[in-house]
Amino acid sequence: MGAYLLILILLVLGIFAFDIKGQKKKGKEYYVLCIFFMWLISILSYKIGIDTYSYLINFNKMPYWSNFSFSELNDYYLEPIWVILNISIKSIFDDFIFLRIFCITLLDLSIGFLIYKLSRYPFSVLLLLYLVLWIHLNFEILRQSCAMTFYFWGCLALFKSNDRKTFLLRALPMILFHKTGIAIYILTFIFSYIIITKKWIISSYILFIISVSSTFIFSNALTLINIYSSDYGELYTQYMENQKEGINIVKNLYGMIFPFILNILIPSLLSYYYSKKSQYWLSRLIFLYLLLGVFQFSFVIFKRLMQYEQIFYLIGIINLLMGQVTRFKCSKLGIITFIGVIMMIYVPISGYISKDKNEFVINGMDIRYFPYTSIFTSQYELIQRNRILQNQPRRELKKPSNDN
Repeated sequence: MGAYLLILILLVLGIFAFDIKGQKKKGKEYYVLCIFFMWLISILSYKIGIDTYSYLINFNKMPYWSNFSFSELNDYYLEPIWVILNISIKSIFDDFIFLRIFCITLLDLSIGFLIYKLSRYPFSVLLLLYLVLWIHLNFEILRQSCAMTFYFWGCLALFKSNDRKTFLLRALPMILFHKTGIAIYILTFIFSYIIITKKWIISSYILFIISVSSTFIFSNALTLINIYSSDYGELYTQYMENQKEGINIVKNLYGMIFPFILNILIPSLLSYYYSKKSQYWLSRLIFLYLLLGVFQFSFVIFKRLMQYEQIFYLIGIINLLMGQVTRFKCSKLGIITFIGVIMMIYVPISGYISKDKNEFVINGMDIRYFPYTSIFTSQYELIQRNRILQNQPRRELKKPSNDN
């Protein structure tokens, strides 16, 4: 826990010194220091997160360049650029930690730069990101994190000069790292021609009602993915059949309250607010987060897509709240958003300290991320976590052979 608390303390000090008091001297250097420690804790971690362990197993199964032919790329379930990256790092370093260093370095640099460019309150954004999403990005979804890096790089061109061509060029590799990237790539380009108005907000609420009341109405639409690629269709079918990421039937009103407030109500208010402020790209990407949140009520797979836009949502929240705090103002939107932040922080914490009986929980604590273990942790302390990680189901690395 000490490693996690260190980052928390550094960010809180940064908020008071630079975001609230407005101190300019050494602010950039301190911000880089915070990013560095977050990066360091990530790359030194060991067997934290379920997906990371799967990446380790797959990495060990990868061939070296001397035993590989490009004609074999189609034999793998994973995207070609990810396979090539694994083989390259294995051939040069032969150690999984260098793959993690590469991915996490790309991710944390892109996140740090994006936040610094888009918010006057970077430490506050970084703290909120740290509490609600950072652990998942750094310890779980390495492939998607690489895809998100190129997406953020492309989005910077949109914020700077609305340069759609540069966005398409910069963000293109995201498709080659993770198949979910293609939906975000296309949707972001489409939304570049849209100004969010009341009509769009009202339409999103109508769509939300349809989505919740007709849980299965969208399932057939996913089969259209097969027109593009059978691999994509297979991927989404697997998600749909998966108990955790399949059709999400909302069983009671209480189960809808938090998701509705966090993923529908507040994003809709913020999207319209920033549109009125002529901050069109922040408005568009927050609305895209809202739109994906609408479908998430029917299909939990859309949570994956929402992660691409969540950082823009968090930036929008902090820019509004901190702007009012530093000017000693308080609006109705500010109050609603602040309540949403409290709920947003509560959700992951309640998940980390859970009383549910499942394979990840021991003595009420979700051990996927807690306690923090690093490459310096003794083997004795890793025994319990290793036992659980080894029993988790994993997707096969290569497709079944057609040979008889």
